[in-house]
Amino acid sequence: LASTFASCFGHSFSHAAHNAGISVITWQHGSYGYFDFPIAFYNDYMNSDLHLVFGEGVAKKYTKHDKCCDTKLIPIGSAALESLQKNDFYLKKKKNQKKKKNILYVTTTYYQNSLYISFSPPFSDNRFWHVQKTILNTVCGKDNYTVTAKLHPNIIHREPPLRSYAKDNGLNCAFIRDEYRFTDLLPQADIIVIDNPATTLLQSLNTTKPLFVYTGHLHIDAKALEMLKKRAYCYSDLSTFTEALDKFL
Repeated sequence: LASTFASCFGHSFSHAAHNAGISVITWQHGSYGYFDFPIAFYNDYMNSDLHLVFGEGVAKKYTKHDKCCDTKLIPIGSAALESLQKNDFYLKKKKNQKKKKNILYVTTTYYQNSLYISFSPPFSDNRFWHVQKTILNTVCGKDNYTVTAKLHPNIIHREPPLRSYAKDNGLNCAFIRDEYRFTDLLPQADIIVIDNPATTLLQSLNTTKPLFVYTGHLHIDAKALEMLKKRAYCYSDLSTFTEALDKFL
């Protein structure tokens, strides 16, 4: 059992097991919908008998690349996401006893490198920063709203300088890095704002809360974007995104 084989040693072990008739079961570790990276698919199941994926859409995407391998793809969903779906705490809107509604803004980590050149456009920390402070300017200072910014918990990467930016510009915002998980903050949120679709997007989709998603950092498959727009407000142009968000608030 393995999520992925990240080295030549892992591939050697899996290949030996496969040749010896020992079942090799792997499960999807990457993403689907926002880039086409065939070597990632091949790396996932090149020595697998069974490969477990999140959904039917992923299996269909993988099928384009599995002609070289006799691997069976099995959509199984996500136990973590299903646990949110079964929890009324996340699904139902609670009666709001607060005087102000809460905007939960979740941002991504800085990459501090140029390794993600397979994306188009390539990830840019400068662009992340420009988007982050623009969104913060949009959501802060609104009457009847409080703002919570959830920063990426990875302490290896530098934290976006949003705290100092908010302080210097008199923006009232609570910042949380790794003190709480994103799912811990979801029940208290009334509106969710995401600047880079990732795991937090999948978690947010399990709520009934208004959801704004900025999609300008990366290309999203047309079918995936079509499905996403049935649930969330999605914009790839930053000005259009912030104008729609400002109007909604």
